[in-house]
This record gives sequence, C-alpha cells and structure tokens, in this order.
Amino acid sequence: MAGSDRRVLRDAAVRRLVGLAKAGPLSREQVALVAQGLGVSERTVWRWLAHVAGRAPSSERARFTLDAALRQRLAFWRGNVAAVHWELTATAAAGGPPAPSLRTLHRAVDAALSPGELAGVA
Repeated sequence: MAGSDRRVLRDAAVRRLVGLAKAGPLSREQVALVAQGLGVSERTVWRWLAHVAGRAPSSERARFTLDAALRQRLAFWRGNVAAVHWELTATAAAGGPPAPSLRTLHRAVDAALSPGELAGVA
C-alpha cells in the first residue's frame, strides 16, 4: 500500500475514533482494533489521538511570507537570503521586530519566487 493510501486510512480511522470519543470514553479494544488494522502499536494510535486533540486548526496558524520590503532587500543583496537574514537579525537586536529564522526566510523565498525570478534578482 502506498504511503498516501496509508495516510488516508489513518486519517479516516482517527476521525472515526474522535467521533466515538465524543459519545463517551474510548475503550482499549476500539484502539487495539484500529492499531491492528493499520499495523501500528496501540500507543501510536493513542499518540495520534492526543495530537489531533491538541492541534490548532491550520487556518489559525500564521505563516511568514515575503512582503514588498523584503523583496526589495533581497534585490539589494542580489538574492542573498543569508544577507537579508543578517540584516533582519541586526534590526531585531536594535529593538526592531523579531527576525524569522534563516530556514523560515528561505522557505518564504522559495514559496514566493520561482527559480527564474530568484535568478533575475541575483
């Protein structure tokens, strides 16, 4: 079974268990049945359920994005993301807004600019 198929089955099973949990406490047998069907341990299923219960909806999570000012800074530094990060870190140290991590900045640049656009900036 492909990884995506396993993921679909896992998500469906966890959703069903969450629905059952709303009606009353889950039994060990219910969790054991799901674990056996998915080929994982019962502890893994309990962990999945705990993760779902404590997870905030993804729509509420704020993502760091590249704005026009950061695009200008990236053009100034000729596409050097590390230099932009250094500048943001220095600004944050001087009392400015907090700087994202270097990896977060790279992720935002990769999401906002195609490789051709980044080459054009450089």
